[in-house]
Formats: sequence, C-alpha cells, structure tokens
Amino acid sequence: MDNPAPNGITILVVDDHELVRFGLESYFKSSSSSYRVIVAGTLGKALDILASESVCIVLLDLNLPDSKGLSTLALLHRAYPELPVAVISGADQSICEAVEAMGAVKFFSKSGDLDQVGQWVQQQATNLLGVEIPQQVNGLHQAQLDRLPQACSRLLPRQLEVLELVLAGKSNQDICQSTGLSLGTVKNYVSILLLHFQANSRGHLITLLK
Repeated sequence: MDNPAPNGITILVVDDHELVRFGLESYFKSSSSSYRVIVAGTLGKALDILASESVCIVLLDLNLPDSKGLSTLALLHRAYPELPVAVISGADQSICEAVEAMGAVKFFSKSGDLDQVGQWVQQQATNLLGVEIPQQVNGLHQAQLDRLPQACSRLLPRQLEVLELVLAGKSNQDICQSTGLSLGTVKNYVSILLLHFQANSRGHLITLLK
C-alpha cells in the first residue's frame, strides 16, 4: 500500500451509480479537508486509478458493469492485498462474513447509516496519519447528503437511470429516446422520484441532489 498523500488521505469510491458516487464524494469532502476523494464507475477504471494514484482507502460496491459479486472484491484484493477496503453494497447483510473472509476490512449496507462509514474511514485515516482527523458538520445540507446513498439504494436500476438523466437536465422526450421507455412511463418514473425524495417539482429535485 502506498503512503498517504502529503495533503491527507485519498479515498477511492467505486460504484456504478453516479448519484451514489456523488453522495459519498460530497459527504467526505464536506467532512474534512484532509480527505481527497476520487471516484470510479467500473472495476477497470478503479484499477487504473490505483496504478497511478496513492490511494489509502477504497469504498467498493460489489456489482459493477465489468465485475459482479464477490469476484469484484477478489480481483481487487489480489492486485492490492494490503489496501484497506470497505464493501458498501445493496447486497444482503448475510454476505458480511464472506467479504471479510476474502480480505475486506468492513462491510456496510447501502441502506445503513452513512455516519458509520464516516467513522470507520476516520479511524482508518487516523491510523494511517498518526493524528486524529478533525470532522466538520454542515447542518441540514450534511443531513441531506447523509441520506443520499441510502435513498438511492432503494431505487430500482431503471429509476436510477431516469433520475440521472433528469439531473443531467434531460427532458421527458430526451429520456424516452435514451431509455426506450414510453412518454407515459417516463412521466410515471419522474412522479415516483419526486415522491421518493419529497421534492415538489423537477427543479426542486435537481436543487436537492445537485
């Protein structure tokens, strides 16, 4: 494992959903100025980053476009056996022992408390740097960020796809063309998303999550 970066701790977040990456990146960047966060949407991209960056901690989703299940962790651990890895997954808690037996330091459910992930990262960072990492609190904005990965983990893959397109500023017609869904289905998905995130309009939803 590489030594910590001179300016603090580099965290690699590996997840195929943009909103989950955004939520975790925002959470840690707002938690401490000692954290540097890099994100990857595939295992291949993560391995490329690890080959070129001094990464200290990895937060890993098991199900990625180019790798599924426990093999994702196995491939990463084989390449970087000394790197602290926490699995953050929507998979059932029953795989906790399996991932830890395969080399993960910790397992967290996406539907769990993000602060537990933060506390674990803080402890790992403190151990690596030899000094305690100060934490920052940002009130309501921080509370919204805390809920983002959990809220996204309860969405179906197609709902997440539509949500990411909405946040990219795409119209319903654009979303129809991108996804192959009918206009009525897209409108239904958007309505479900507004209810899910307690947003009163499309603009409000974008403001909440961007």
